[in-house]
Amino acid sequence: MLVAIISFVLVAMIFVFAVRLTPKIFLYALVAAGLAIQFVVKKIFVAVPWIISAVVAVTFGFYALGRQFFGAGDAKNFVERFLPPREFERETFSLAVIELMLEVREKFF
Repeated sequence: MLVAIISFVLVAMIFVFAVRLTPKIFLYALVAAGLAIQFVVKKIFVAVPWIISAVVAVTFGFYALGRQFFGAGDAKNFVERFLPPREFERETFSLAVIELMLEVREKFF
């Protein structure tokens, strides 16, 4: 009998505790969700210009590779025409495309 009374008291206390804390937990969850959404939106606004720049650079790269495949010239030289001049030659086509991405990001965003 004593165990039943202790169990009933514990269940009642847990129920009262849960009822009193539910609004606070709900508010904390709402605030946490709001802060998470704000964080994600900030990161998206930072990432979008980089994504657009990468898409532009990859598009130019594929176009240059298509020109090279069909005999219209070297792909690296084609991409280098859109980059500022340097005193030394760029080593590879992929580095030229990466530099093109950085230039697009710097000029337009």
